[in-house]
Amino acid sequence: METLNKKSVLYISIALLVLTGLVVFVVIPMQYSINDLNDQLNEKRLDLAMAQQQSTHSSQQENEPELQPMNDKLDDYFVSKNQFLEFVSSLENIAQENNIGINITINEFSDTDPLFDHPLSLSLTGSYNNLINYIIDLESMDYYFNYNTINISSAISLKEESMFKHAQSSTIKADITGTTYWRQ
Repeated sequence: METLNKKSVLYISIALLVLTGLVVFVVIPMQYSINDLNDQLNEKRLDLAMAQQQSTHSSQQENEPELQPMNDKLDDYFVSKNQFLEFVSSLENIAQENNIGINITINEFSDTDPLFDHPLSLSLTGSYNNLINYIIDLESMDYYFNYNTINISSAISLKEESMFKHAQSSTIKADITGTTYWRQ
């Protein structure tokens, strides 16, 4: 009995060390990287807004050829409101390619700014490997998606299981919330 307790304590200690190692060596550096990218995107957004304001107030047309490459590059990160269905379809297609059940929640747009951010929630079900592949494919999309939270659970309720046609006994669920960036 005492050796069973020692083994249990040993297994729990090892699991805690592995979990701590993952947080310290994977999650925290990834969070810093995401924050850096978000800061860079906000800086570029401000630069673009200032450059557009300057070009509208300036009577000289010399600056327009210099601004066009910057506008084109930033356009790649922003989803046009006109491309809403294409954006949602691409999220669904990536899920289908990775054999993932998906439920997308995106609120109605109310922002009138030419550039704005908007929250997006994804509920995913599938195997662990398929979920990881989905996240990798999501990262490789042309548009920038800033993750706020990723919650992964190993079990789903019977009510949720009926929502997702891919649910199986080895199915895990991931809830992802984040921010997408849009333009009018």
